[in-house]
Amino acid sequence: MASTADKVNLLSKGGYVVGEKLKVIIFGATGSMGRCLIPAALERGFQISVFVRNSAKLEKLFAGKIIGRLNVCIGDVFDSAAVTKALAGQAAVVNAAAHRTDRREFENICRAVITAADKELINSRRLWQFGGLPGLDVPHTKIMGTDLPFMPGIFKSHKVNYQLLKETELDWSFICPGPMFYAGGNVPAEKIYVTEGVMPYSVAGWTKWLPKIAHPFIMRSHLEKLAISYEDVAAFIMNNMEPNSSYSKKRIGIAYKRG
Repeated sequence: MASTADKVNLLSKGGYVVGEKLKVIIFGATGSMGRCLIPAALERGFQISVFVRNSAKLEKLFAGKIIGRLNVCIGDVFDSAAVTKALAGQAAVVNAAAHRTDRREFENICRAVITAADKELINSRRLWQFGGLPGLDVPHTKIMGTDLPFMPGIFKSHKVNYQLLKETELDWSFICPGPMFYAGGNVPAEKIYVTEGVMPYSVAGWTKWLPKIAHPFIMRSHLEKLAISYEDVAAFIMNNMEPNSSYSKKRIGIAYKRG
């Protein structure tokens, strides 16, 4: 069976060239998610660039052979010239850059990457953007988690970033996992449960009639079951880098299958 990298490289559509490695650039490469995205991409034979403010942290995380396989782009995400230079020749972008506490800073970071990708990427224009569980709808409703009562302000950025994605011409996917942890490995792909636009847990249909104030408590009661490893999220993204996939222009929920 052909590997994911082989299947992507053989595509003649979307700007991928036969015989060439898929060129992917990762923003937020030294963060909790980024440090799992890099090995997942290299395992699939992709040609990886990383955009970082300085190389010291990257070198500390990835010494030896791994660092030698990366094209390291140094710069600030708000330096448009540096970002433009880093995006040159890339087929796809994974944006895992974020700010944990400052909502405006998080939104500004994502806007800088998304708008630059929309302007600079040609052909495939593939982009994976990270959000969180509140970026999805409550099951059986059209209520986005960001609009629920008691939702911390930082989570409201997911709606802003989602709206921005919809305004672009990018071939985007917006992945919104729940709590994440390090596992040191991967589960088989068939054990991953994927939803489109809705949080990946099941509740009775009648819950849609509950007052809005009830849904945050229902969501939080499922959080422990929705935990998924950074490694499995990274593998899922890298397994779905092809253009115009079934996940294109969709918000994605991801969790482990139960039972």
